[in-house]
Amino acid sequence: MELMFPLLAILTVGLLCILVLLLKLYRQGKWQLHHLEKLRPPPLLLQQQAEGRAYLHGLLQWEENMLPPLGGWAASADMLIVLAETMLANRPQRIVEFGSGVTTLVLLRCIELNRTGHLTSFDNDAQFAGVVERRAARLGYSHRVDVVALKDADPLGWPGRWYDHPPFQPGIDLIVIDGPPVLNHEQTRGGAESTFAALSPGGVILLDDANRWGERAIADRWRREHPGIRFDYLDVEKGLLIGHKVDAQ
Repeated sequence: MELMFPLLAILTVGLLCILVLLLKLYRQGKWQLHHLEKLRPPPLLLQQQAEGRAYLHGLLQWEENMLPPLGGWAASADMLIVLAETMLANRPQRIVEFGSGVTTLVLLRCIELNRTGHLTSFDNDAQFAGVVERRAARLGYSHRVDVVALKDADPLGWPGRWYDHPPFQPGIDLIVIDGPPVLNHEQTRGGAESTFAALSPGGVILLDDANRWGERAIADRWRREHPGIRFDYLDVEKGLLIGHKVDAQ
């Protein structure tokens, strides 16, 4: 009998430990399932994405599925619609984009439809730039993405890193900012400010992913430091900051 009590105590403690472990695993599994549900796009968003993609193809006068998948790391359909409508309405002559991708394909198509304009694209990822160039070639466009390194943005007054591009002459009509990746720093795209002096009167700036904390901080600072540019936030899927440079009097 004396041996029974220690044995029962050990078994009881062991069972309790097993129960605690099972409860912990259950809660973790339940949290992971909840987390996956949150990551899954809601049905309404999926419907909006599909409708946006269809509208975008019509706007570009393209057959369905000419563009690669949208959303995720790529630009969303609603942002690309604003980009295409801006291109077709304003007919910009000089376009500069930072961060190539599906935006490049839309810009090239709009230049074709406008029958005017020149696009300069910058990217820091040579492999991805090659993918963009091949996709453009399949659509009939011969376009070279300028692959440049990222450099410390401190001299520009911003944290993170910015593209090591050559200086620009005045006369840029549209600046599209969809890079560098946020992994460099939350405010790494603030370095685009270095191009604003080359923006033409009436020129437009488009900053994608504007609903993120870093881009919101960038927008606040740009508004303070550039009163000659009106910045508006557009509530698309990932947020879009639109800047309009006031015409010179």
